[in-house]
Amino acid sequence: MLGSMKRNGIILAWFVVVALVFVLLAKSFVLDKMDSEEMLAAQLEQRQIEEVTIPSDVVNQRIDYKGFTVFFNRKTHMPNCVVYELTGKETRGRSPRINSFEEDTSVAGCARPWDYTQSGYDRGHMAPAGDLKWDSTAMAESFRMTNVCPQRRSLNEGGWNRLEEKTREWARRDSALTIVAGPIIGNNSRYIGEKGHRIPVPERFFKIILSLYNGAPRAIAFIYDNKSCNRSLSDYATSVDEIEAITGFDFFSALPDEIEDEIESQNNINAWLHP
Repeated sequence: MLGSMKRNGIILAWFVVVALVFVLLAKSFVLDKMDSEEMLAAQLEQRQIEEVTIPSDVVNQRIDYKGFTVFFNRKTHMPNCVVYELTGKETRGRSPRINSFEEDTSVAGCARPWDYTQSGYDRGHMAPAGDLKWDSTAMAESFRMTNVCPQRRSLNEGGWNRLEEKTREWARRDSALTIVAGPIIGNNSRYIGEKGHRIPVPERFFKIILSLYNGAPRAIAFIYDNKSCNRSLSDYATSVDEIEAITGFDFFSALPDEIEDEIESQNNINAWLHP
């Protein structure tokens, strides 16, 4: 009798263990499923935030690369703008810079590297290679000519580069940023490139930076002339509203109207330099 009870107790104990294991596995599966669904929702939300509305009279093609999106203009052979998320973790990537520009042959109107040869202008990244060193493919794609504009070396290696470095610093502080950058073409632009690939030289460049994850949402924008720009950041700061007025583009329309209106009117560089 005692032996039978002992055997039944052992069987019951094993049953309880098996049941607990099953429950834990089921819970783990549910949590994993929740996590993946939450991650997917976050990704969808980020893609919506990164959407840019380009006026219908502007030639535009959306190109999704691994690390950034280009809104490309085959008529100017340049991006209308580029947009991407930059996280603090991504700024610590270690993929080496490749320094090898190439035509994206799948994109009509894409410039060729030699269109810039002896032009007096650098092949200026809009999505900088330094923001994409977290992945070798993302790094390589940053050298596609769809991501490039004619930029004075004094700007490319000077003020524009310092703004890129400051943006990476802010991404580490704020966890993640959404960044938009592009050219501003004037009415009397000069051109570079060969026949069939005449590329207008931008008069200015803009960069917009949006922070959503460190305190209240905020944004700041910058405009740099296509020349040496070595003054303080505050001298180039402006609002997203100003960039929209100049370009006709609509940024961050997926945000609630009250938040969009508030952040796009801001021009408070001190909130970024001294949060």
